[in-house]
Amino acid sequence: MLEGKKYMFSTTWNAPAEAFNDRNKFFEGRNVEDVLFHLHLIHKYTGMEGLKTFSCFDVKKNPDIDFYKKDLKDHLGRYFQV
Repeated sequence: MLEGKKYMFSTTWNAPAEAFNDRNKFFEGRNVEDVLFHLHLIHKYTGMEGLKTFSCFDVKKNPDIDFYKKDLKDHLGRYFQV
């Protein structure tokens, strides 16, 4: 088992952020963590603790690389010294 270990998912979506958390959009009101729930369960089963997922959205049609580079640094800064 992997008790005491932590994990973090980093995802890229071609969907815009607005596709989440809206019952009328593709993901039917689910957020990113909901969509990844099955993967979180696998890690939970092994005893690992999840950190908040980092996600980039609309990566093909509207990539904002500079924003996501800063956002990733901020995200990691919540958990580690970067």
